[in-house]
Amino acid sequence: MAGKNNVTGDVDDKGMVTKVETRIPNPVLGDMLVEISYSGYKDFGGVKFPSHIVQKQGGWTTLGPST
Repeated sequence: MAGKNNVTGDVDDKGMVTKVETRIPNPVLGDMLVEISYSGYKDFGGVKFPSHIVQKQGGWTTLGPST
């Protein structure tokens, strides 16, 4: 499915990505929302990387804490 889905994202005032969303086909849910949130950016040897990543598919957490 690479290259076939529209992707939108949010960037904060420091230029860090905070959220990415797309929709993918699902036989049960139809076009299912996939949302990935990024937070807690830390500096790792000069590279900023999120220390907290949560992925949700169809409203359910699939990666990260459930709360």
